[in-house]
Amino acid sequence: MLRSVAIAALVLLANCSPRTDRAPEQAQVPAAAGPASAASQEGRRGRDGDTLMLFMHHVKASNRAAYERWFSEIWAPAVRAVAEKRESARPMLLAERDLRPTGATEGGEYIYAYLYDPWVTDTGGPAGGFPVSLLMEAGRSAEDAKKQAEVYQSLVTRDEGHMFVQQQF
Repeated sequence: MLRSVAIAALVLLANCSPRTDRAPEQAQVPAAAGPASAASQEGRRGRDGDTLMLFMHHVKASNRAAYERWFSEIWAPAVRAVAEKRESARPMLLAERDLRPTGATEGGEYIYAYLYDPWVTDTGGPAGGFPVSLLMEAGRSAEDAKKQAEVYQSLVTRDEGHMFVQQQF
């Protein structure tokens, strides 16, 4: 019995191993759930030497619903609008991966992560910092963009950004 289980596990591992006979840009990417799946799969994944950016937003449990609503009603439409307008930033904005937490940290916060792979350093939008500049570029007035930035800041306890260079070890 134990031998049968071990053989089954080896067969499963052999069938689930990543393909090494394919270039990274040809690798199959699982489809995401939701209506933007096909569009968000295009242009995804940088190559070795590319810069990636990871943003992490720490959110109290009591703010989760409002935070998720802000991101789906305010931020996501703005990202799509800017991707339509600014061709140089389109691959990065469409390749954004939104990672939702599966549980709270020991401190009771939930960490939402956003991976831009690859990161495009084109900052051709209006000045104002995150999230004001992108919201203004998406068509919101400076006043409304600043108001939305205040809403965002009220929903997170901390946000952080980390830049990486992709490298295969």
